[in-house]
Amino acid sequence: MIEIEWITPEWRFVSDNTVYGCRDTYGAAAIGATVDWIANYALILIFPVAQARIGLAGVMVAFAVLSVFAILFIARFLPETKELTVEEVIALFERQATGKPATA
Repeated sequence: MIEIEWITPEWRFVSDNTVYGCRDTYGAAAIGATVDWIANYALILIFPVAQARIGLAGVMVAFAVLSVFAILFIARFLPETKELTVEEVIALFERQATGKPATA
């Protein structure tokens, strides 16, 4: 299930996986936080320019289209990992990376 909330995924990742003792949790969270900040900064720079060129409605439509593509990407490439152990999730993504069916 995809959650919609104010907390960004990298912080949720740390809180969820600290319990499981995953050694790479904090490094992954640091990368996620860095990407989040850079993406927010890029959005702040792009928004006024895009609004001046295509108007507020055009910018909102563009963001809606990007959101739809993000949802389709998640549905296609990220399998459900609910109630799986860390080892099972790693095996799931390794199977997906080698081209084998990634069924949970």
